[in-house]
Amino acid sequence: MAESSSADIKLATPLLFGPLFNWALYGVLCVQIYLYSYNFPSDSRSLKILVCFVFALETVQTALTGADVYYWFIAGFGDRERLRSSHYAPVDIAIMDAITSLIVQEYFCYRIWTLYRRSSWFCLIIAVTAVSQWR
Repeated sequence: MAESSSADIKLATPLLFGPLFNWALYGVLCVQIYLYSYNFPSDSRSLKILVCFVFALETVQTALTGADVYYWFIAGFGDRERLRSSHYAPVDIAIMDAITSLIVQEYFCYRIWTLYRRSSWFCLIIAVTAVSQWR
């Protein structure tokens, strides 16, 4: 019995602490969004739309993570098999994180290119790496 309990703890710990860490980082992101909108009101409309889009993706991903925690620990309380099954995790981790990271890395590539045009080879490496990570 003690070994089974230890195995359940090893299985449940990352499923709980991962979303807790995600929620903490989401709070940091909310502060960053507020500071961005307060300090840079004259940024281009396209950049503001990009920031809002990435924030919306992160909001949906955080909500899906919350739904996973509810599925594993509240609706499935005591059900060990629920800890082993995925709910929304394949969507919010694999797909949404890939889209968000692609957008952010390509934007940084663009910023490096606009600030220092002689490093176009470096931007090409970043762009190719970002696209290859996305697939």
